[in-house]
Amino acid sequence: MVMELFLPKYRGTAGTVLECFWGVTVIMMAGIAYLLQDWRNIQLAISVPSALALTYIWMVPETLRWLMIKDKIDQAQKIVKRITKFNNLSFPARTMDELQIQIEAKDNEPGRQYMFYDLLRTPILRKHSLILFYLWFSVCVGYYGMTFKIAGLAGNHYLTFFISGCVDLVAFIMVIYLIQRFGRRTPLLVFFVIGSVSCIVAGSIPIALAGASGTAEKVFAIIGKFGMAGVFSIIFVYSSELYPTVIRSIGMGTCAFWARLGGVVAPQILVLGDFTHKSVSVIMFGVISLIASLLVLFLPETANRKLPDTIEDAENIDAYKGGNGSEEEPVEL
Repeated sequence: MVMELFLPKYRGTAGTVLECFWGVTVIMMAGIAYLLQDWRNIQLAISVPSALALTYIWMVPETLRWLMIKDKIDQAQKIVKRITKFNNLSFPARTMDELQIQIEAKDNEPGRQYMFYDLLRTPILRKHSLILFYLWFSVCVGYYGMTFKIAGLAGNHYLTFFISGCVDLVAFIMVIYLIQRFGRRTPLLVFFVIGSVSCIVAGSIPIALAGASGTAEKVFAIIGKFGMAGVFSIIFVYSSELYPTVIRSIGMGTCAFWARLGGVVAPQILVLGDFTHKSVSVIMFGVISLIASLLVLFLPETANRKLPDTIEDAENIDAYKGGNGSEEEPVEL
């Protein structure tokens, strides 16, 4: 939804700034856990504030892009009038008329109900979806796996978790600049490589250097989590820009399913280390992420481009060369 509310040059910043709040919350979790101790009180402390999100239903308007695609012109005009009135601007009647003409020309089938299989029905969208499913799965396996692993390392658990949260926040802040300077795909690839290689090194140290102190292992484990945090920040923006408006919510919801599955699998991989070697699980996190970094190469750049609205738009996304925003529509939502 955030991606649909902003113009191309602001989309990346808006999407990645949101992740910074996640980083701050992770840091706060270390203090909450230290003060409350009991897991029931901790769960209550982090769950009750979530109820405030219910107010978003009345505070946040539906996106103009979705309303126009669904042929709900009157509702879109009401929202635009509220926005222009709040900002003391005149109503852009001509622009709204041009947008309506563009939407009608695209033959969006406003009455059609899209389903999950629409993600896999056409070749380009199918390729992008299958890759994104694995990317979301792998980043959650790596991120949550390393989070649990770091919490179990020797030393003060609260301090270690606090430091890893600070590292997450640094990654999130860096991403705000990096995706504006280098686009989406390249930073995503780099963070995947950083995360995967660091995990493999962290897992290899206890095997190759038996008896060595755990400091080096902890440092590389935190660097690995830093890489996964960077991926987490970018993947939300990147995925939403690859999916067209008509099935964006379905696509993001399906990606979230694979992410949650990754969160379920991560602890099981850690348990596998108990039956083999403690380092096996960390190396597996690295290998899974390394495969993901290779798959990123098969996705197009999306920075500064108009969001695809229809499945046809998404099918033609690979035809656009570059990524500097040179392909622009006369009117952009």
